[in-house]
Amino acid sequence: MVDRFATCLTDFGSSRRRRSHLLPNMIPQVIAYYATLRIGAITVLNNPLYSDREAGAPVQRLGSKVLVTLDLLATA
Repeated sequence: MVDRFATCLTDFGSSRRRRSHLLPNMIPQVIAYYATLRIGAITVLNNPLYSDREAGAPVQRLGSKVLVTLDLLATA
């Protein structure tokens, strides 16, 4: 599962960018974490209970290019 997700991440673009993970403690978070490390990117773990404003600040400050989250946590 880690290899498949790592391949997916590299298909999104450069493998040396920062990825932010906004996931609760569950299996997809572990897979996303190790897949990000496997491609050599920097992973930033965020609290999924953050409000939109709280979650956006660290992502922008760190210059993350990809945010991995659940569709349940995504807002329009």
